[in-house]
Amino acid sequence: TDMIYKKEYKDKNKDKTICEKVPAEKSIDYRPEEANTREEYGHWEGDLVIGTKKRGSVLFTLTERKTREEIIVKIAGKKAEYVAQALDLIERKYKGMFYNKFKTITFDNGGEFRNWKSLEKSYDNRRKKPRTQVYYAHPYRSGERGSNENANRLIRRFIPKGVDITPISEEFIQKIEDWINNYPIISIGYILWGVFTIGFGLTEFISKDLYLVAGISVVLADTVMSFFGSMGNDAGFNTWTTDILTDKNRGQIGAALATQPVLGTILGTVVGGLLVGEDNNYMRLFIVMGVFVIIFGIISLLFLSKADDVEPSKRGTFFQQFISVFNFKKFFELKELVWVNITVAVFFIGFNVYFAYIGNYIIYYLGYTADQMGIIEAVPLVLSMLTAIPASKLINKNKHVVVSIFSIIINVIGLIIIYPVTPDMIDNTKLFDFRLWLGIFLVGVGYVTILQTTKVWTKQLYPKDSKGQFEGIWILFFVLIPMIGGSFIGEAVVKTSGEVFQNVTSGQMEYIPNGNIFLVGSIIIALTIIPLLVTMKYNKKRVAEESNSEV
Repeated sequence: TDMIYKKEYKDKNKDKTICEKVPAEKSIDYRPEEANTREEYGHWEGDLVIGTKKRGSVLFTLTERKTREEIIVKIAGKKAEYVAQALDLIERKYKGMFYNKFKTITFDNGGEFRNWKSLEKSYDNRRKKPRTQVYYAHPYRSGERGSNENANRLIRRFIPKGVDITPISEEFIQKIEDWINNYPIISIGYILWGVFTIGFGLTEFISKDLYLVAGISVVLADTVMSFFGSMGNDAGFNTWTTDILTDKNRGQIGAALATQPVLGTILGTVVGGLLVGEDNNYMRLFIVMGVFVIIFGIISLLFLSKADDVEPSKRGTFFQQFISVFNFKKFFELKELVWVNITVAVFFIGFNVYFAYIGNYIIYYLGYTADQMGIIEAVPLVLSMLTAIPASKLINKNKHVVVSIFSIIINVIGLIIIYPVTPDMIDNTKLFDFRLWLGIFLVGVGYVTILQTTKVWTKQLYPKDSKGQFEGIWILFFVLIPMIGGSFIGEAVVKTSGEVFQNVTSGQMEYIPNGNIFLVGSIIIALTIIPLLVTMKYNKKRVAEESNSEV
């Protein structure tokens, strides 16, 4: 039989064969075509990353050819037996999933990889079939294992050549693996979001005489800034939170996601106002916010960890996967998920009716100053975030329906409290007014808790292989539909039942929101109970089916 390597290698100390003869069919020339074309998941490339030339620990690295998924294992040294032990460790970790996950592995010609029988043999002696198929690249052709070579270069950013790997902790090595597997979508998205936020601010220096250039530049800069923001936060961060969601942490994750927009609103109104200042220096605002986002992007490179049970899912080309997002057939088959999203849409249509007008209501209708408005809005909203703590305990017990009903009722009560407040009932020389503060607080409680529970509820219902795509569908129901519907209704309410005055400077008729905006918002939010009742039906059915399957 033809051989790739015809010699056997003996361990000098133990006088035993460590590298057996390798038959010709183990050449990369005989590797399955689906591995060569990268069309199928489960075909890997492997190598070692060496620290020092002296004896010491090394890194055994595996890179999946289709998805570029990376696995890094620290092993005791550059010996064939240590490499085999590393594969044993990985096989134990993935158990029955190992055999579909690792269909083939392609190595270079190092002696540490030539004991192909031990690499293919399962640690479980009951298994007679090979656990994987090992192949070897041609000598001096590192490009045949290009994906693994590229991944090893990324590892070298953290562990340069000559650095002793032995004292490096397993935790740090895991961070490197997580960084390689996660950084492109989340971290780069945030960093570029920050860069283009600063770039957007720079458009103010374009000469006002160049109307067309200035207009195009502003629109283009805003589009690019929003794209990278959506890439880092919506497509990256939100999907990552879905991946790490467990029965023990879902309430806490929901709390973090629900309080994000509240903090953003406060930062935007209070801190943003301070940064702009009396001199209207918007460039200062964009620089500080841009740097802030860049710092978070850099932090994410080091501290975001991948969930252990997440498997890459790639079906077809990038374009095919992109188009599949707009195939709603699978979405509409998941009845409970559909109705949770409809519940979210109705609630936030009502929310968008009034929330954008709160500031104008406080300033122009009630007569407070802009500085007072910032405090009146910020303090109750900050206090409302504390309710996310007890809500987390209920969400961890899957009490989504209970939390949702509470959120709707408490939000409606808050809006009804604000509705009858008029300027003659307010002493705007005093910052604190009990009715106004209580109403805003209750509105905040309803907002935080409904967002907290529905975020987690929907994430629990996503198909395992389509989490990213279903995050996009959530954005439609949480942002797009409410923003269009709520803004349209809100504007109509202000123009038909708000206060009207003539602007002395422009001569135009302008409209000020009054309490009617909160009344209409409360009616729409109360209607949220209708889709929620339908959701309850499908929720009870799913819970019953899961309980029966566990018995």
